[in-house]
Amino acid sequence: MHKQGTDWAILVYISADRVLTNFAVESLKQLKRSAGSGIVALAQMQATGATEAQRYIFDGTTDPNSSIENDLQPSIRPAPSPGGIANPQNLAEFVKWAAKYEAKHQCLFLWGHGYELLLNEDGGTLSGGSREARNGANVVVRSARAKAGQKDVAAIGRNYLAPRSLKMALENAKPLVGQLDIIGIDACSLCLVELASELGDCGDFLIASQEDVPDASFPYEQLLLKLKDHDRNDVEGICAAIPRLYGQAYQDYVVAPDTGMKEITLTSLRLKNTASITEPLTRLAASLLSSAADAVIRKKILAARKAARDFALGLFVDLSDFCLQLSARLEDSELRSACDALRQAIDARERLDCILANETGDGAKSRCHGLSIYFPYLTQAEMEQTSQSLTAATSTLEQAPLLLKGGTNHILKARSVQISQIEGDFESLAEFKKTNWSAFIKHGWSVILASEEPNELDVHYSGEQCAINLLSLVQTYAQSHPEMAAVAAKA
Repeated sequence: MHKQGTDWAILVYISADRVLTNFAVESLKQLKRSAGSGIVALAQMQATGATEAQRYIFDGTTDPNSSIENDLQPSIRPAPSPGGIANPQNLAEFVKWAAKYEAKHQCLFLWGHGYELLLNEDGGTLSGGSREARNGANVVVRSARAKAGQKDVAAIGRNYLAPRSLKMALENAKPLVGQLDIIGIDACSLCLVELASELGDCGDFLIASQEDVPDASFPYEQLLLKLKDHDRNDVEGICAAIPRLYGQAYQDYVVAPDTGMKEITLTSLRLKNTASITEPLTRLAASLLSSAADAVIRKKILAARKAARDFALGLFVDLSDFCLQLSARLEDSELRSACDALRQAIDARERLDCILANETGDGAKSRCHGLSIYFPYLTQAEMEQTSQSLTAATSTLEQAPLLLKGGTNHILKARSVQISQIEGDFESLAEFKKTNWSAFIKHGWSVILASEEPNELDVHYSGEQCAINLLSLVQTYAQSHPEMAAVAAKA
């Protein structure tokens, strides 16, 4: 399988449920049209209705306008393991297979849904807009089916590639593949500190979006054409250019609730420099945790979180914008100093800093600074906007699940399940856990919400998860943090 003179191998690993299948096909067509001249594109796709995954090799040897079936490989060997596209072993085997091209540089794109990356499920009937907006509708569809006696996928757990599993897959392949030049996340809302902090030993650069990714996906044709024109050994320059290409591809799209489109964002990160973010984040987490027992300061923390730019139904927040909002509400203090230090680290653009490039649809007015973090809070305004997006469906069939009694509550219940999954996922991240941000969420943020908004926990966060976290606080911190335990007990 080795090809002489292969400068770049572009690996695209695709999970395409029913509404994404033809968008995935379009991505494959773009790869086919633009491959060749030292650039090979290697793809594996699991699509709706397909009993097995399919692999493609696009190397410029077939007519670029012919069917992608001409580039389909006859079989996958070894045969994929159970669990489909979300099984980390299958991802590892795909990367190992692609390594046989012995390209000078390798870029892996993971194409699917976010936060549940490479979700192995056929979900929903709505179409158009972005993957995340449509996923909100799919939550309602699944719950409606459950009321009719059908299996509720959200209630029994969901098969997706969690950050720890992604790292495990890439580490499995590394002895054969080595360090990837670029890891791209073609899925919604996954430009996360949590993910970046874990992948430093797997790739040099991470490219991902804080916001939704449109169904039409990354502009692969323009990306490969850029590779052909650029110095192919200038990996950093290529990574700096990709967010600009992405912004240009969607610059004329209409961003509005009715279209299902949100602000276009894409960030390139230097994974070897994530310590420039995680070190001041560790300082901020400690200061936030120690401030949660202060009745005055915790109100300011809550107000700052409400005001900050967030994503994915309030699950993630722009880290720099939160720090800006909180710093503006504080007098000189350790907490304010920690906020300012983290903002400076995120906004810096020198060679030793983490963020290489950050493209946003609103330019200088954007409040998307390039990195998000898990910090759950759903505002009433965001819930109303989500409902508006869902009810923009045009057919009776699409609107039917929304007409069922308790439709909004189903969204909140599904979100509560996802919160439980995310906190479990992030608890297992060895590198990120060192920042103690997860400890702040469990033992600080839960105290703040239970103290300030005890009757609205299920709307803004999750009453069940908050109770679990407070019980953990009482059990773990009763002796070493008596003031926190006392506040939790009263809440």
